[in-house]
Amino acid sequence: MIQIKLNLGGNKFMSEQIVLRELLNSQRIIGTLKEMNLERKQNKKDPSKMQIQGNIVVMSEVAGKVSEHRIELFAFTTSKLAKGYETVMKEYKAADVVGKENATRVQVTGNIDINDYMNGEGKLITSNRNRGVFVNRIDDPSIQDEALAQVELVITNVQPALDKDQLETGEYKLSGFTVGYNGTVIELKNMIVGTDLADVITEHYEVGSTGKLTFAVNNYVETIEGAPKEDDGASGFGMQVDLDNTIKNYVRELRVVGGFPPYFDERAYTEEQVDLAKKTRALKLQEVKNAVPATPPKAAGGFGVNGAAPSGSAPADPFANSGNPIDISDDDLPF
Repeated sequence: MIQIKLNLGGNKFMSEQIVLRELLNSQRIIGTLKEMNLERKQNKKDPSKMQIQGNIVVMSEVAGKVSEHRIELFAFTTSKLAKGYETVMKEYKAADVVGKENATRVQVTGNIDINDYMNGEGKLITSNRNRGVFVNRIDDPSIQDEALAQVELVITNVQPALDKDQLETGEYKLSGFTVGYNGTVIELKNMIVGTDLADVITEHYEVGSTGKLTFAVNNYVETIEGAPKEDDGASGFGMQVDLDNTIKNYVRELRVVGGFPPYFDERAYTEEQVDLAKKTRALKLQEVKNAVPATPPKAAGGFGVNGAAPSGSAPADPFANSGNPIDISDDDLPF
């Protein structure tokens, strides 16, 4: 939890502790292990400690669409999780090595996290990522693939989705956040409400509502046929080139598939808590920007984790939060 004392206005200075309650954030992905990119190495800050860090990629086929989920894993070797990760590294088989038919089917439980970093052009990039906690082998063939998340969140915006011609599609886009351990504010990106649930969500959920929704976690490629090729039957000459005119649409979204009515009791975030969450998130983003050197190296080869700091100052735990307080204004708020 995070606590802060605020001046409540007027000439009298009063103080009150505002607490950001940790919200439910649970995710379960079942599918075939496609890639395994895990390594055991020394901790940068304390070389006496060893850690297992990296990611696995799991393929889940749901309703005829195959999503590929990259799931980040991290544990110190002294952690209870490390034994399970060691088993994954030693015994599990990935499709990119042994083929899909021989690959291990797994169930990964964890949560939705946020990844913030500055790219090579100095632009702030922020996106959701999957954080795994438990990884288990699935031997029962009757257990179907799935990729679902159930999250308590605060809604900060509801707006109609538009197509390429700026016409409403009947779907809606949601903006919002959830709160993790130690008051970490996690923006939820690419939330979509389909036409089947649009009326339910828009009638019950307003900006500022706190509630619990269930999402299908989608990360797949749709292939759309392009314009038909012309063929007049004439023989060509010289080198012939068959250009691929298919169009690929990359779908990465949290699609609402269920949920519950908004909270109207002590579980609902107050206006003060929502305001604090927004400012906390803005502070984090400013931290990421400030961590980048004024003149970055020309031949940078790595990439950031949680807005990775310059070499030698990266956090020991890539999911940890750190930094000094920064003054911000309402114009800096991210949502």
